[in-house]
Amino acid sequence: MTAKDAKKIVEKHFDQKRVKDSVIEIAQTPCPQTELYEREPLILRAIRNFFRPAFEAAGCDTWIDDYGNLIATQGEGRKGSKRLMFLSYAMTWTEGTMPNPWSGEIMDGEDYGVEGEVVWGRGGSEYHPTNAAMIECARLIKESGVNIPGKIIYIISSAGHTSSSDPVYHLLHNDQLSADLCITIGPKGVFLGNMGRLDLKMNIRGKSVHSGGEIKVGLNAIEGGLIAIDRLKKIMPFPPKGVKDPDMGQGRLSIIGMGSYPFSPGYHNGVGSGGHTLQNLMRVMLDRRLAPGQDVEEAIQEIKDAVGDMSPWKITFERSALQYPTKLKKDSEIVRSVAEAYRTALDEEPKEIYVDYTIDAGYMNMNGIPTIMMGAVDMRFAHGDTEFTNLNDTYDIAKIYANWAIANAR
Repeated sequence: MTAKDAKKIVEKHFDQKRVKDSVIEIAQTPCPQTELYEREPLILRAIRNFFRPAFEAAGCDTWIDDYGNLIATQGEGRKGSKRLMFLSYAMTWTEGTMPNPWSGEIMDGEDYGVEGEVVWGRGGSEYHPTNAAMIECARLIKESGVNIPGKIIYIISSAGHTSSSDPVYHLLHNDQLSADLCITIGPKGVFLGNMGRLDLKMNIRGKSVHSGGEIKVGLNAIEGGLIAIDRLKKIMPFPPKGVKDPDMGQGRLSIIGMGSYPFSPGYHNGVGSGGHTLQNLMRVMLDRRLAPGQDVEEAIQEIKDAVGDMSPWKITFERSALQYPTKLKKDSEIVRSVAEAYRTALDEEPKEIYVDYTIDAGYMNMNGIPTIMMGAVDMRFAHGDTEFTNLNDTYDIAKIYANWAIANAR
């Protein structure tokens, strides 16, 4: 099967209306991040009631593991043939203050500086395009009747915005899934590398007392937290001892969340007072982007050194999620195969792209599954109050995915 043969099949059977309909259905299916993360019933319902039937209608065998991940497969799986994987996610960012986040309304992209139609909805600038493109890839292969001697594995994970690697650990180590090549969500172009990310909690502890009482017997954690933040500014946004990659630059340090405790019920919903209590804990959430080759413990130590001794307050640091950096060689099979599919599908040269955002590509590469990020992610709109799926980009990546799958699952 040559690239030209694959292109003829894709051009004959590609159905733009079906892709558009899939995008609208996905956009109208609530699957937000909540405090339950990948155990959120809406996410599990979306996987069971929308994604599984969609892939089964596209001719796939499916199963759902005990983490809620959907695994759909297609092809003969002959010995010696290639196994290809598409890895995407169901969970979107939380609704936040976005108006009508699940409307699926079709709009003119010109209003947002985008060519063509867009579909309004939370998650549209991240995972929705890849999910719709995967469904179209499977449908096209079924309806064309093209022989797939290898195996194609489509994964819709219950993860997405979990801030945890547990779901991908489950896929690889519990489900024992593997592949020769993998595409996961990412930018429209040929991805060559991404920063990793460490989530780090900085806890400053004091002693509570009524704010109208004997203040000297208490110790306000907020005051200590502000001192710690001021000290961190010395190494923000680019910690000076951090590794600098020649293509991606230096990893950043950002403050992405703060909270203090014990808070008064209702206070964080905008009602009630602060409880008239000096706080005994202030928690600061840090986001440390990691260039390839950055030692995680050294990155943490630089943060600790910058904050220094916090007496009389006590300070602790807790590691949370760790997403790994990755960097691909331009002549690697995964890069070459996706670049060829891009050229074949769109008759243009792909841009070479490095990104600061990250999810599971780094861990997949570490575990011997060559993985590239390629989709229609548009970080200008992700997580904001204006988020949508760019339909033109979704059509393009659906064609790229189908070309890549047909030409390489052999």
